[in-house]
Amino acid sequence: DNFPTRRLITLSYLISRHNKSGLLQEILELTRQSPPGAEHRWLESSMVISGQGYWADHFDFGIARKRSSALLGRERASAIAINTILPFTCAWGELNSDLKLKKKAAEIYRRYPQAGDNELTRYMKQQLRLKQEARLSACQQQGLLHIFKACCRRRNCAECPVALNRG
Repeated sequence: DNFPTRRLITLSYLISRHNKSGLLQEILELTRQSPPGAEHRWLESSMVISGQGYWADHFDFGIARKRSSALLGRERASAIAINTILPFTCAWGELNSDLKLKKKAAEIYRRYPQAGDNELTRYMKQQLRLKQEARLSACQQQGLLHIFKACCRRRNCAECPVALNRG
């Protein structure tokens, strides 16, 4: 599913789908128009691309695959929204003095449901003595990953915001 050719094909489908006023403007509008309470589903649905035609059962030119899969599924769409679209839209709103867009992107990001736990988020929950079954928002998970990358991985406890707040 992550083969470079499939990724390029997926990008071409996204560009084609959002070509009315251009990919940039379409992404900004998706955030602006997202309905309250269902913003994350709205963003994800705008990016999901099912396996279609030739690419439903191929991962490269002339190389078939055994099972059909989406070019861009909901899980990957969620990751793109969390890691790219919402931070970009928030920054765009800031740079272009569109405070309403900035606020909406930030609110969606803060409320975005958690992605699945992974090894790093489980490790950070353990380090912070959080219950493993604790449900964190995607924003909170990204915060844990940031702390890990900025402090834990570098063994930089003196700069850790958690350690600093425990004073």
